[in-house]
Amino acid sequence: MDEKPIVLKRTPFTKDRKQWKDGRYFEVRNQAWRCLIENKITALPVDVKGILSSYCILMTYNQAKPIFQNLLDPSLFEESPCFAIFYKGRKIVAYDEDVEMTELNYALAHELGHIFLSHYQNQDLNVEEEAESFATRVLSPLCVINECKVENEEELSYLCEIPLRVAKKRYERLKVLRERNKFLTSELERKVYANFKEFVEGYVEYYHKD
Repeated sequence: MDEKPIVLKRTPFTKDRKQWKDGRYFEVRNQAWRCLIENKITALPVDVKGILSSYCILMTYNQAKPIFQNLLDPSLFEESPCFAIFYKGRKIVAYDEDVEMTELNYALAHELGHIFLSHYQNQDLNVEEEAESFATRVLSPLCVINECKVENEEELSYLCEIPLRVAKKRYERLKVLRERNKFLTSELERKVYANFKEFVEGYVEYYHKD
């Protein structure tokens, strides 16, 4: 029997979504930081396509359709800006290059989460919750955004090239952490910031010099 592709695609959450398993919140957060460190990311916005190309085959829908037209439901290409395919030992991410840039960045980072967290091997986990959390943290590391002196959700969206709806939630979280002064409390987070330090200094000098 021919092997069938395993497909993980970004799907909407519902109020009935599963709860985090014990310890997974911190594991996903730490893995997002490790992803930034391992890929030597030093500036925002994060080059998601560049990171993905290190872990998988990246192709547009126009490239993927002729290859997978007899293996995948055609609606996949209509319903999602991108999706991950695990097939014959290969990891593939296909994406719609016509999707608006910030939405595509966020969708691609979500698929990166599926790959980096090996969700194709652990589908008993709450993979959508984890991939969404991973994407948010890779694209908008708050320790960096805080030091950039970001003042509102619009600036955060611009800086990280993420959708405004995502930036609004992220900015609310930033305000909470600012009130608690909860930044750079772990070795991993300090390593992330160290890689961005030169970028932060340049950004503040240009945009927020007193």
